Amino acid sequence: MHLCPIVVFPLKKFFSQKALVNLVEKTKQEHMLPKLKQCYFATFSFDLWMSKGAHDVFAVVISFLNERWHPQHIIIGLFEANEIIGVIAKKID
Repeated sequence: MHLCPIVVFPLKKFFSQKALVNLVEKTKQEHMLPKLKQCYFATFSFDLWMSKGAHDVFAVVISFLNERWHPQHIIIGLFEANEIIGVIAKKID
């Protein structure tokens, strides 16, 4: 912990290795898995969101209809586009 006379701030390592991991797991258990239990058939799509900066984002999305025939879309993965391009380039070589 970094000490400050007024506030104690956690290290970045705490957020990247504990807080964020716990938040992702909690979100998966509370929101994603219950929706996917209603799913019999699904489609996968791959979306690319581009920004003016250097952080383009690649997403993997599951789409399906629930028991009431309402469309459901769940993002199951977010990746920086540069990482994906590197993996694809290695597979092609």
